[in-house]
Parts: sequence; C-alpha cells; structure tokens
Amino acid sequence: NLSLLDKSVVLWCAAGAVSVLTASNFGVANREFRVVIIEPAVFYFLIRWQLRRDLRGSAWPLLTAWLLSASLLSVLAIWQWVTRTDLITAEGVLRARAVYFSPNNFALYLDRVIPVLLALAAFGRTRGLRLFALIALGVTGLAMYLTFSKGAWLLAMPAALVFIAIVRGRRVMLVALGGLLALSLSLAPVLGTERLRSLIDFGSGTSFIRLRLWQSALAMIRDHP
Repeated sequence: NLSLLDKSVVLWCAAGAVSVLTASNFGVANREFRVVIIEPAVFYFLIRWQLRRDLRGSAWPLLTAWLLSASLLSVLAIWQWVTRTDLITAEGVLRARAVYFSPNNFALYLDRVIPVLLALAAFGRTRGLRLFALIALGVTGLAMYLTFSKGAWLLAMPAALVFIAIVRGRRVMLVALGGLLALSLSLAPVLGTERLRSLIDFGSGTSFIRLRLWQSALAMIRDHP
C-alpha cells in the first residue's frame, strides 16, 4: 500500500508533468522535469523498495552508507583546500566543492547530513555510535565551513540547531545557543572579505543577482499563475 508520503511524491511528479506540457520551452522544461523531479522520485522509491526488502525495515544500512559517503567527500574537500586543487575562487575566498559542480551544491548536500550527525552525536544509543557521529561531524563541519556557503552558514546550520533544541528541550537549547555563538565566532576570520560584505550590497554581486531572480520568479507567477 502507498503511504501518504508515497502519494505525495506521485502527485509531485504528476504536477511536474502537467507543467512540462504547458511550458513555453519544452526542451528546457523536459530536462528540468527529468533532473529535478523524476530522478529524485526514482531514488526515493528505490530507497522504499530497499527498506521493504529488509524484513526488519531497518534504515541503518542506508543511513550508514549515506553518512560515510558524506564523510569521505568531506575529507576530499578538505584535501583539495589544503593542496589548493580544484577550488572555486570567488569574492576573495577559496571554496571547496569535492566532486560537485559548485560549492553551493556540496553545501546543500552537507546541509542534510550535519543535522543528522548532530542528533546522533548528542543522543545516539551507544558510545560507539556517538563517537562515530562526533568524528564525522567534525569532518563534515569543517568541509561545510570551507564551502563558504552563506546560506549554509547563516540559515541552514542555525535552523538545524534551533530545531533540534526545540524538539529536545530547554537544556539542549542552551547547548544550541552555544553552538550558534561558536558558529558566529568562526566567521570572524572572513568578516572582511568580499564574500560576507556582499550580503549587504544590493547593487552588485550575488545579493543583487538573487533579488533580480526572485523578482523574475514573481513576475513569471503573475504572468503564468
């Protein structure tokens, strides 16, 4: 039987298919439909199929593979930054990207991994699990820092800390606030770089581009609701 989440994914694919049929540029829309919607949906159902094959329904083998792969990619990113190889130079900083096209793509991947590692390091049932999560958290956290992704630094990680704190209670909230303070202090070495100064520059740079992108998106919605 399909779960509520399964049905949501199916409806998501159906909505994407309808949008392709009404798109002005069928070729571009068709590619985006495949990359953004169909491939993730196939990946989702492959995971569901794998879990159903396991009589216990355990997600640990998949979870472990995911966390290990993220840790290995993070080691690669750190090595790239140390050796100054295959980096992206942008706004006065060197940005690590591992095997990804963009440091932001890599940061988006780590955005999902680090909160899980945080939870396991703090609340894992066994000492071995907590130790593994703590080591992996150190590696992935450093790699995240070296992506110099402003979205990860200023939104994703603070949101993850606050969410975990809300779920676990007041004591954990104090720890989360300490983590936010540590995160803020870690940005001190790059405060003077163009990378962070561009946050408040709405006339040029990435902030300017994002504002124009959002304005264009709103115009598209208005013209083609």
